[in-house]
Amino acid sequence: MSAADEGTRRWRMAAWAFGGLMLTASLAVVWSELGSSALWRDRAHESADRALLFIALYPGHALREIPHVFVLGLCWLAGVNGPRSWREALAQCGRSAAFAACFTALLAGWSGLEDGWEAAWLNFSQSHAAPGLTEAGVHFRFHLWSDLALGGIFFGVGRCLAPSDRSHGARGLALAAGLFSCMLLRWGADGAWSPRFAGHQAREIFTHVLVTLPLLAGFAWQVGRAAAPDFHRPAAWLGWGVGAGLCVAIGVRVLSVEIMAFSSDPSRGVALNLAAHQFEHVLDLAMLAGMTAVGGFAVETRHSA
Repeated sequence: MSAADEGTRRWRMAAWAFGGLMLTASLAVVWSELGSSALWRDRAHESADRALLFIALYPGHALREIPHVFVLGLCWLAGVNGPRSWREALAQCGRSAAFAACFTALLAGWSGLEDGWEAAWLNFSQSHAAPGLTEAGVHFRFHLWSDLALGGIFFGVGRCLAPSDRSHGARGLALAAGLFSCMLLRWGADGAWSPRFAGHQAREIFTHVLVTLPLLAGFAWQVGRAAAPDFHRPAAWLGWGVGAGLCVAIGVRVLSVEIMAFSSDPSRGVALNLAAHQFEHVLDLAMLAGMTAVGGFAVETRHSA
């Protein structure tokens, strides 16, 4: 095994191990605070009337996350697979969109049968965020700043994982930014900086940076879409800088108020809310992994042709 291959294997194993460790730690927090019955029967998350191991198969939540996950997926692909022309970028986006559409249809049918078709539509149209919190665009506002922060971080990490010949990711990033702008124009941003919204976005960042991203990076290495990392690319540090700056701003906002006062169940501590939240995004991780495989294949096919 060459030195480069050995380095790639070590980074891949480190990514898998860290993501798995965070999930295990989250499971341990829920177990210790709620007991083993919460894994199967008792409600383990404030926004889902289901036990922890069934939160992972929560189609309503995953359905309303799809627009956000799709934008993050494009940011990730812009970094890790860096399309070198608009033709490549459109091919990558088209394959990813086709995959996302199939995934959406599956979740929409599942959610409609389980929760009702009206609930499925409210979830997909970003009009439902939590029990008792239903209005046009409310779920988008819950993710406005975290989407921007995570988009920068995902792109930055992707640039670090990208092979040396993938030095251009601006075209794919432009598509992601354009889609995000359309979402902003559609649902607006009023009230997105309120304490309750900031608290939710802080939880999203915690989950996706510490669990989703390392597992996704491990997957990218596993399927051979990325080579050993190079931490000297300005584009990577720019993405990380933007993302980290927004993370700090959100953190300051959260710390400036008693954030748990805005929780629908204030009796549950911060650690429990963060831990249980990891499992709501299992289906999102599956979608991101699929976009990585399909979007990467689009670029590889164009390049080989």
